[in-house]
Amino acid sequence: RILRESDDPELLEVAARSVARMLRENLVRDVPSIAVLQQHLADPPTDSVAHACALALVEADARESAELLLKASVRGNDEIRLVIEPALAHWKFPPALELWAARLKEPFATQTSVRLACEGLAALQAKDQLNDLTTLMLNPSESFGKHFAAASAIAKLDPAHALQQALPLMKGDIANRLLATALLTNSDPACLTELTRMCADSEDGIASAALAAVLRIDLPRLQEHLPT
Repeated sequence: RILRESDDPELLEVAARSVARMLRENLVRDVPSIAVLQQHLADPPTDSVAHACALALVEADARESAELLLKASVRGNDEIRLVIEPALAHWKFPPALELWAARLKEPFATQTSVRLACEGLAALQAKDQLNDLTTLMLNPSESFGKHFAAASAIAKLDPAHALQQALPLMKGDIANRLLATALLTNSDPACLTELTRMCADSEDGIASAALAAVLRIDLPRLQEHLPT
């Protein structure tokens, strides 16, 4: 009722967040206020109301709101993108591809927004973005976080290309070897073989990262690295 009748931003935010919480905790199943949430997201009185309405629509799995959510992500900041873009990736929403692809080339894009873009491109299996992802991963002027996000996406999109990129990085410094673990983290047998070898890396952090990755993908491979 508050969502339908109130124009007070604080009340709207509280009401939308309450809907999101009830959905998350399975206290309700049907959300009769989807249209109202969409209305407030399309023309929000404040950023906080937009965030709350986006959260409620995502919790409702309102895939019919994907286009509206995409527009909110374009005009919003990282806080609302963290709510919206994982859902768009999960829904495999093709119109988001253009936004995510363009973000790879934005020099001032935040690390968070680039990570979300890489995850989205991987979810969409956007193999035509491999060149741009590889360029981003190897760009020395970009942050390690962006390098790692690009490497993780490459691993999901093209394991053979990921292996080719990982092999020289495995001989590099700590940062490069960590990138190699990201590139090798997929179920391809050749990648898993190299990733398993990295479990014996002289640097504990890298060995731990490799072990954790193999554990997620193929537990039996860990047996030879565990104490007897």
